[in-house]
Amino acid sequence: MALDIVVNISQAAITGTVGFGNPLLLVSKAATAVEYTECDKLSKVATLLGENSDAYKAADLLWAQDNPPEKIAVCAVTSKADAGIDALLDREWRQLLVFTAAEGDSTKAEIAAKVEGRTDKMYYTTVSSTSELTALAGKENTVCFYYPTEGFANYAVAAVVGASAGLKAGGFTYKNLIIAGLEPLNLSDDDLTALHAITSGNNSKASAFTVVKKAGDIVTSEGTTASGEYVDVVDSKHWIIQNIEYDTQKKLNVEAKVPYTDVGISSLSTITANVLKRAFDNGMIATDEDGLTPLYSVNFKNRAAMSAEDRKNRIYTGGNFTFTLAGAIHNAVINGELVI
Repeated sequence: MALDIVVNISQAAITGTVGFGNPLLLVSKAATAVEYTECDKLSKVATLLGENSDAYKAADLLWAQDNPPEKIAVCAVTSKADAGIDALLDREWRQLLVFTAAEGDSTKAEIAAKVEGRTDKMYYTTVSSTSELTALAGKENTVCFYYPTEGFANYAVAAVVGASAGLKAGGFTYKNLIIAGLEPLNLSDDDLTALHAITSGNNSKASAFTVVKKAGDIVTSEGTTASGEYVDVVDSKHWIIQNIEYDTQKKLNVEAKVPYTDVGISSLSTITANVLKRAFDNGMIATDEDGLTPLYSVNFKNRAAMSAEDRKNRIYTGGNFTFTLAGAIHNAVINGELVI
């Protein structure tokens, strides 16, 4: 059932434990269907999907990381993946991993299209060839993990999900996540630069990242979606939208009436401000030059500023907010001087 609240964010171009949702491991074109089931133990995944399945191996790799989610969901459908996803979009999962059990399944692009434009779902996929990225160029809700090593090509991206899904949204970057269970790839700087921005059709770019060794640790080489946007930026936008929608809907649910008055409008403004404050506390939002003042603002127009037609139809469209993301340092140049 759709909420009564809709939150839209337009992104301005700027120069210069329990985490955020649970992963879903979906087996498509399976011989036997398995209902959507939440699992908090690997043994339960084994019972449902079998220890020899790629989905089980993904769950094992996912839970081997340092910041795994408390639980994951698994499901097997006899249909193609895109049809199976349609029936699962109302479930409370976020990170989608798909494992096909037969030939002729949905393409990665068809799967990506099912979550693109949503604010509650992401598609995580492993690619074993950069040619697979062409069809995924521009997909902001799709994360591509390049790992051609034999035996892992179907599920290596589960390591990225396990290293991140238990963290607070927006409070970390997906670059330099420490990864367990995968050997680093030996790629040159030029190879990595090319991987992070693959030229696709019409001069568009498709972005992927992989796992490398830095300062003795095995870490992710970047942290972008297929569109080139940083995954933590997408997480932050989605988290803020979802929480404003949820908290405002709760207000409408529990109150006998939210009056179309300045008092009622103020209560909606307060909810939005509180969500942005939590976003700041999570590390999503930057501070002013003083290092203390969060860079967000909330502006809700009063009743008199709304049209008679909107008031008659009980529609309020005067709420606005802005925020500046904190971002993250991914590279640095530090200059020194040797004095003899």
